Amino acid sequence: MPFFDEAGELVGTIGISRDITFQKQTELKLREAIQTLEETKLQMIEVEKFNTIGRMAAGIAHEVKNPLAVVSLGLEFLEDKLKADAKLSDLVVDMKTAIEKANTIIFDLMDYSASREDSMVALDMNTQIKRILKLMQHNFEKGGIIVCHEFSEEALWVEKNLETLGDLSYTEVEKQFAYQIQEATGKAKIGLDGTIKPLRETLENPGGGSTDVGDVSFIVPVARLGVTVAPKETPWHSWAVVACGGMSIGHKGMIYATKALGMSLVDLFTNSKLRAAMTAEFKTRKGDYVYEPLMPSGPPPRIFALS
Repeated sequence: MPFFDEAGELVGTIGISRDITFQKQTELKLREAIQTLEETKLQMIEVEKFNTIGRMAAGIAHEVKNPLAVVSLGLEFLEDKLKADAKLSDLVVDMKTAIEKANTIIFDLMDYSASREDSMVALDMNTQIKRILKLMQHNFEKGGIIVCHEFSEEALWVEKNLETLGDLSYTEVEKQFAYQIQEATGKAKIGLDGTIKPLRETLENPGGGSTDVGDVSFIVPVARLGVTVAPKETPWHSWAVVACGGMSIGHKGMIYATKALGMSLVDLFTNSKLRAAMTAEFKTRKGDYVYEPLMPSGPPPRIFALS
């Protein structure tokens, strides 16, 4: 409000204010909390919908599975009785194939509806895509959609060999040795890791080491494989790695690498499509680049010592 002196002149104003920052902050937090509750409510509704669909899928699968089993047994009986009639035998085979497809769909539904903890496992991506396409086949046909696919079996050939070999496992003695190595080198006692990791795409600026693999990779296709021969975080080029290489931890890694390389070489020698795909990818990646080694051609220059 205005404040006047005795002469009636305005000399100032008088007012009362109150800090409402905390109130506004509280109102903002309340609005955010209400929005979070609404989003959580919608998520819970969606989760319950999926749970309901899962229970329905499980019930339908179980109801259809039993009569299919009866039909399958009947077809096995007819197949034995109708061996003399080629046409009827072929018809029985077609019916059995149809039942197998139906069983596959049923097992997929049961697998989808089963409750389990989340876990990370290595899977063949081609197989998973084929399963999904098979489940969606009816929708494709209904919509007049023709699905054309060509799976590259060559892309994961090394990785498939590793999956065939399986993870490296270690004895209790080896685990304790690994802990002692990590303790002695000032590293966390996190042990050994012999699990298979997916192959990674080539980085734009990959790391290197004291080898000529970088030079060789400009001449022929190269795939690098790393195998566990020491505990995690062990300093390389140290006595700790030498100690592991002199006992079973290192031996297991070397034998494992030998098996993986041998299996992959057999694939290369016996699979012409694989060799052609590797050559084509190598030429595409290399492009017009012409490799010139840093070392001059020919024998190294002779160095004469001055007397």
